[in-house]
Amino acid sequence: MSKASADLLSTLHNAVTVELLRRIADGEASSADMGAAIKLLKDNSITAEIGNNSALSEMEKRLEALRARRGGKPVAVPTTSAPVSPEEVDDALANAMSRQNYGS
Repeated sequence: MSKASADLLSTLHNAVTVELLRRIADGEASSADMGAAIKLLKDNSITAEIGNNSALSEMEKRLEALRARRGGKPVAVPTTSAPVSPEEVDDALANAMSRQNYGS
């Protein structure tokens, strides 16, 4: 059995990414889809910059307050099932698409 070519692997990576983005944007993403998307981002060293993202900025403030109360000890971040707004999805998609043209 021959190894997959870099082009073939790139095509597969692109297809998986496009499908995950579609499911998330359409509100069809399951928990497994979200886990796969998070793993894809982590495996490819994609991180978020707080910048003008109010949700991330608020989370950072809360984590800093928790760290201060714990004397600087690390804080376990609980997960939430809070919905993501359409604007946040649009921003995330635009950011992802600007980094690499996933639609081609």
